[in-house]
Amino acid sequence: RYAFNELVSFIAGWAICLDYLILVALCAFASTDYLGVFWDGFNTGVSEFLIAAAIVAYVALTAIRGPSPRRFERAAVLVLADLAVQALVLVLGLALLFEPDVLTEPAAIAGAPSLEHIVFAFPLVVVAFSGIDASSGLAGQVAIGRRGLRRLIGVRLVAAVVPYVGIALVASSVLPPTGDRWLEAPVIGIVDATGYDWLQYLVALSAVVILVSAAQ
Repeated sequence: RYAFNELVSFIAGWAICLDYLILVALCAFASTDYLGVFWDGFNTGVSEFLIAAAIVAYVALTAIRGPSPRRFERAAVLVLADLAVQALVLVLGLALLFEPDVLTEPAAIAGAPSLEHIVFAFPLVVVAFSGIDASSGLAGQVAIGRRGLRRLIGVRLVAAVVPYVGIALVASSVLPPTGDRWLEAPVIGIVDATGYDWLQYLVALSAVVILVSAAQ
């Protein structure tokens, strides 16, 4: 508003609200796909809608109540636990499933994406990274020194590199041959290819918890 005018600030403000709305909707909807590991009915039909709607309602209620330091501490613990699960998936994926040709000839393994798929993926990536950047909005509520800031940047770097680079490489080696089977829960597809069935439930539980936390 200070840099331009009221109209520009009005448009930017509503764009940010819409971004948050899309992020909440994506997290709530994706949660049902991972709940489907426990029962197929969770990710189809009326059950899927009701679960996603309940998550959105829960997020709205917690937003009305307002933030608290304890909630931020719980969120930090959940993020670290989820990062540990992702690291386990990454290690197993690189050891058992990774195809080096993905680095040199990705189209030979993962196939060449169509323009339609690229256009579909782009807004998802933008929303995901917008959600990461949104954590800067907590700066005014968190007291942190230089040493803590360095640790925070280090954790955020690892948290971004593990899923966006490492798991993506493993997924590119595994998921294309499976077709659309794991399209809505790709990390479960990776775990399924390792042969460790118990890990599917751990990943599903971690995914649901972290997705609900992300929606908040």
